[in-house]
Amino acid sequence: MIAVLLSMLAIVEYVVLCYLTGRMFVALIWTELPAPTIAGLPVLGAGVLAGQLWVYGLAHIPWNLVTLLLPWLVLGVATRKRFGSAIGSDVRRTTVAAREDWARLDTFSVVLVVVGTVIALTYVLNLITEPLTGFDAFANWLYKAKVFYVSHAVNESLLILPGTGDPGGLGSSVDFVLHREYPPLFPTMVATIYVIIGRPDGLTGKAINLLFLASSAVAIYTIVRSMLGARWAVVFGFLAVSLPTFAKALYTTDYMGYADFAVGVCMLLGLVNLHLAVSGAAAVTRVLAAIFAVEASMVKDEGGVFVVAVLLVLGLLVLRPAWLGGRRGIQRMSRFLPYALILLPFVGWKLWVRASGFHQEHVPSLSDLVLGLPYLPNNAIRIASDLRPALSIHSDFGWLAVAIALSLALLVVDRTRYAMAAGVVVFVQLLGYWLAWLYSPIPDFIVVTSYERLAIQLAPMLLVLLAIGLRRYVDAGEALPAAPSWPRQAGSEGSPDVAS
Repeated sequence: MIAVLLSMLAIVEYVVLCYLTGRMFVALIWTELPAPTIAGLPVLGAGVLAGQLWVYGLAHIPWNLVTLLLPWLVLGVATRKRFGSAIGSDVRRTTVAAREDWARLDTFSVVLVVVGTVIALTYVLNLITEPLTGFDAFANWLYKAKVFYVSHAVNESLLILPGTGDPGGLGSSVDFVLHREYPPLFPTMVATIYVIIGRPDGLTGKAINLLFLASSAVAIYTIVRSMLGARWAVVFGFLAVSLPTFAKALYTTDYMGYADFAVGVCMLLGLVNLHLAVSGAAAVTRVLAAIFAVEASMVKDEGGVFVVAVLLVLGLLVLRPAWLGGRRGIQRMSRFLPYALILLPFVGWKLWVRASGFHQEHVPSLSDLVLGLPYLPNNAIRIASDLRPALSIHSDFGWLAVAIALSLALLVVDRTRYAMAAGVVVFVQLLGYWLAWLYSPIPDFIVVTSYERLAIQLAPMLLVLLAIGLRRYVDAGEALPAAPSWPRQAGSEGSPDVAS
């Protein structure tokens, strides 16, 4: 019992530290944030702390609680007025919004809140008490976290194939099992927990998904509240914790992917901030949309497609008019510089993987792509055949596919700028999954073992997509700023904030 309580306290401490870090990071430039953006600050902070450890490893700085927190303590003291004002604003707005919403809830909504809370607490209890049994989970993600923590460095070359004692090496068997080419952000986040508690502990590290659960539920609640009102927000918030798809990542201990819920939440937060940016909210949402997209790409490779989709929409609907409206070349470039800096971790990691020579059996080469063109029709037929059982009404994936199709149809009917932007991002992500299946060297294996993982990645975004599609049919929301029919011109920072 004591061990369970200590694990719970450690995770709560980690979530609070991540929120404070994320808040301090953003408060350097912006203090007032839309409520859905505030919900993503713990995930942002987790990525920042993991990035800090990554830099420490490169600089040979030891990993411990003092070195982790000291820079933030110094920064907090130096910016105490600005940081204190930002925290106070968050607390006040959250308190007021919670009181208002609770006063509006009817009996049905209260029941959903109670049942949803029970489900969330069940996930909490499972995450801090039940060890992972899925090979991919404990032998990949948690194993990497332990190696990073012990070596005080984010260095995939230090990984060895258990039982061989072969450090490094470029044998395909090592890379096929340990996937040293996988992005390192998620295990580094887990290693951050180990730094905080002072030891590697698989159960406590496994509970990191509580951070992603909390951020996703609050983000979905607040963005739906701003569009459809408090009662609909409760319904969508309930779905955010109760969809059976999420149970595979938060409840089932033999689940393999484990990091798929994390990458799904990062993509959700990127989509939420992109929607706010296109709808005319504060400029911070544009930057954070790109940051969360890159964070998703550094959790799993599937996030790379999301980076392309988000930058595509930002470039066409937000940054292009800023470029055209810039008076001087320096002014124009200053608007794009943050996005180039945000992409540095993603580009740097890809270059390091290539330079390290890590074997990527599941990634086809350029010659494979060209030579495989004649086989694409047959591959498509085989993939459709493999997906047929998954698309039945008895499968979670089947219902998810129907919901995605319905949501995209609603967005096409809506035809507003913010609706089409969200639809394009999700469509590009789906297209990326399909092309990966088509070009995979082992499509039969990939499809059968991946569609449940992809469902976990897509489900959080689906809820936001559905809410955006329903917006024109529901009259009860505190509306977001009206989206103009054409991209806003540079200099119009006018950004009415989203209701808290």
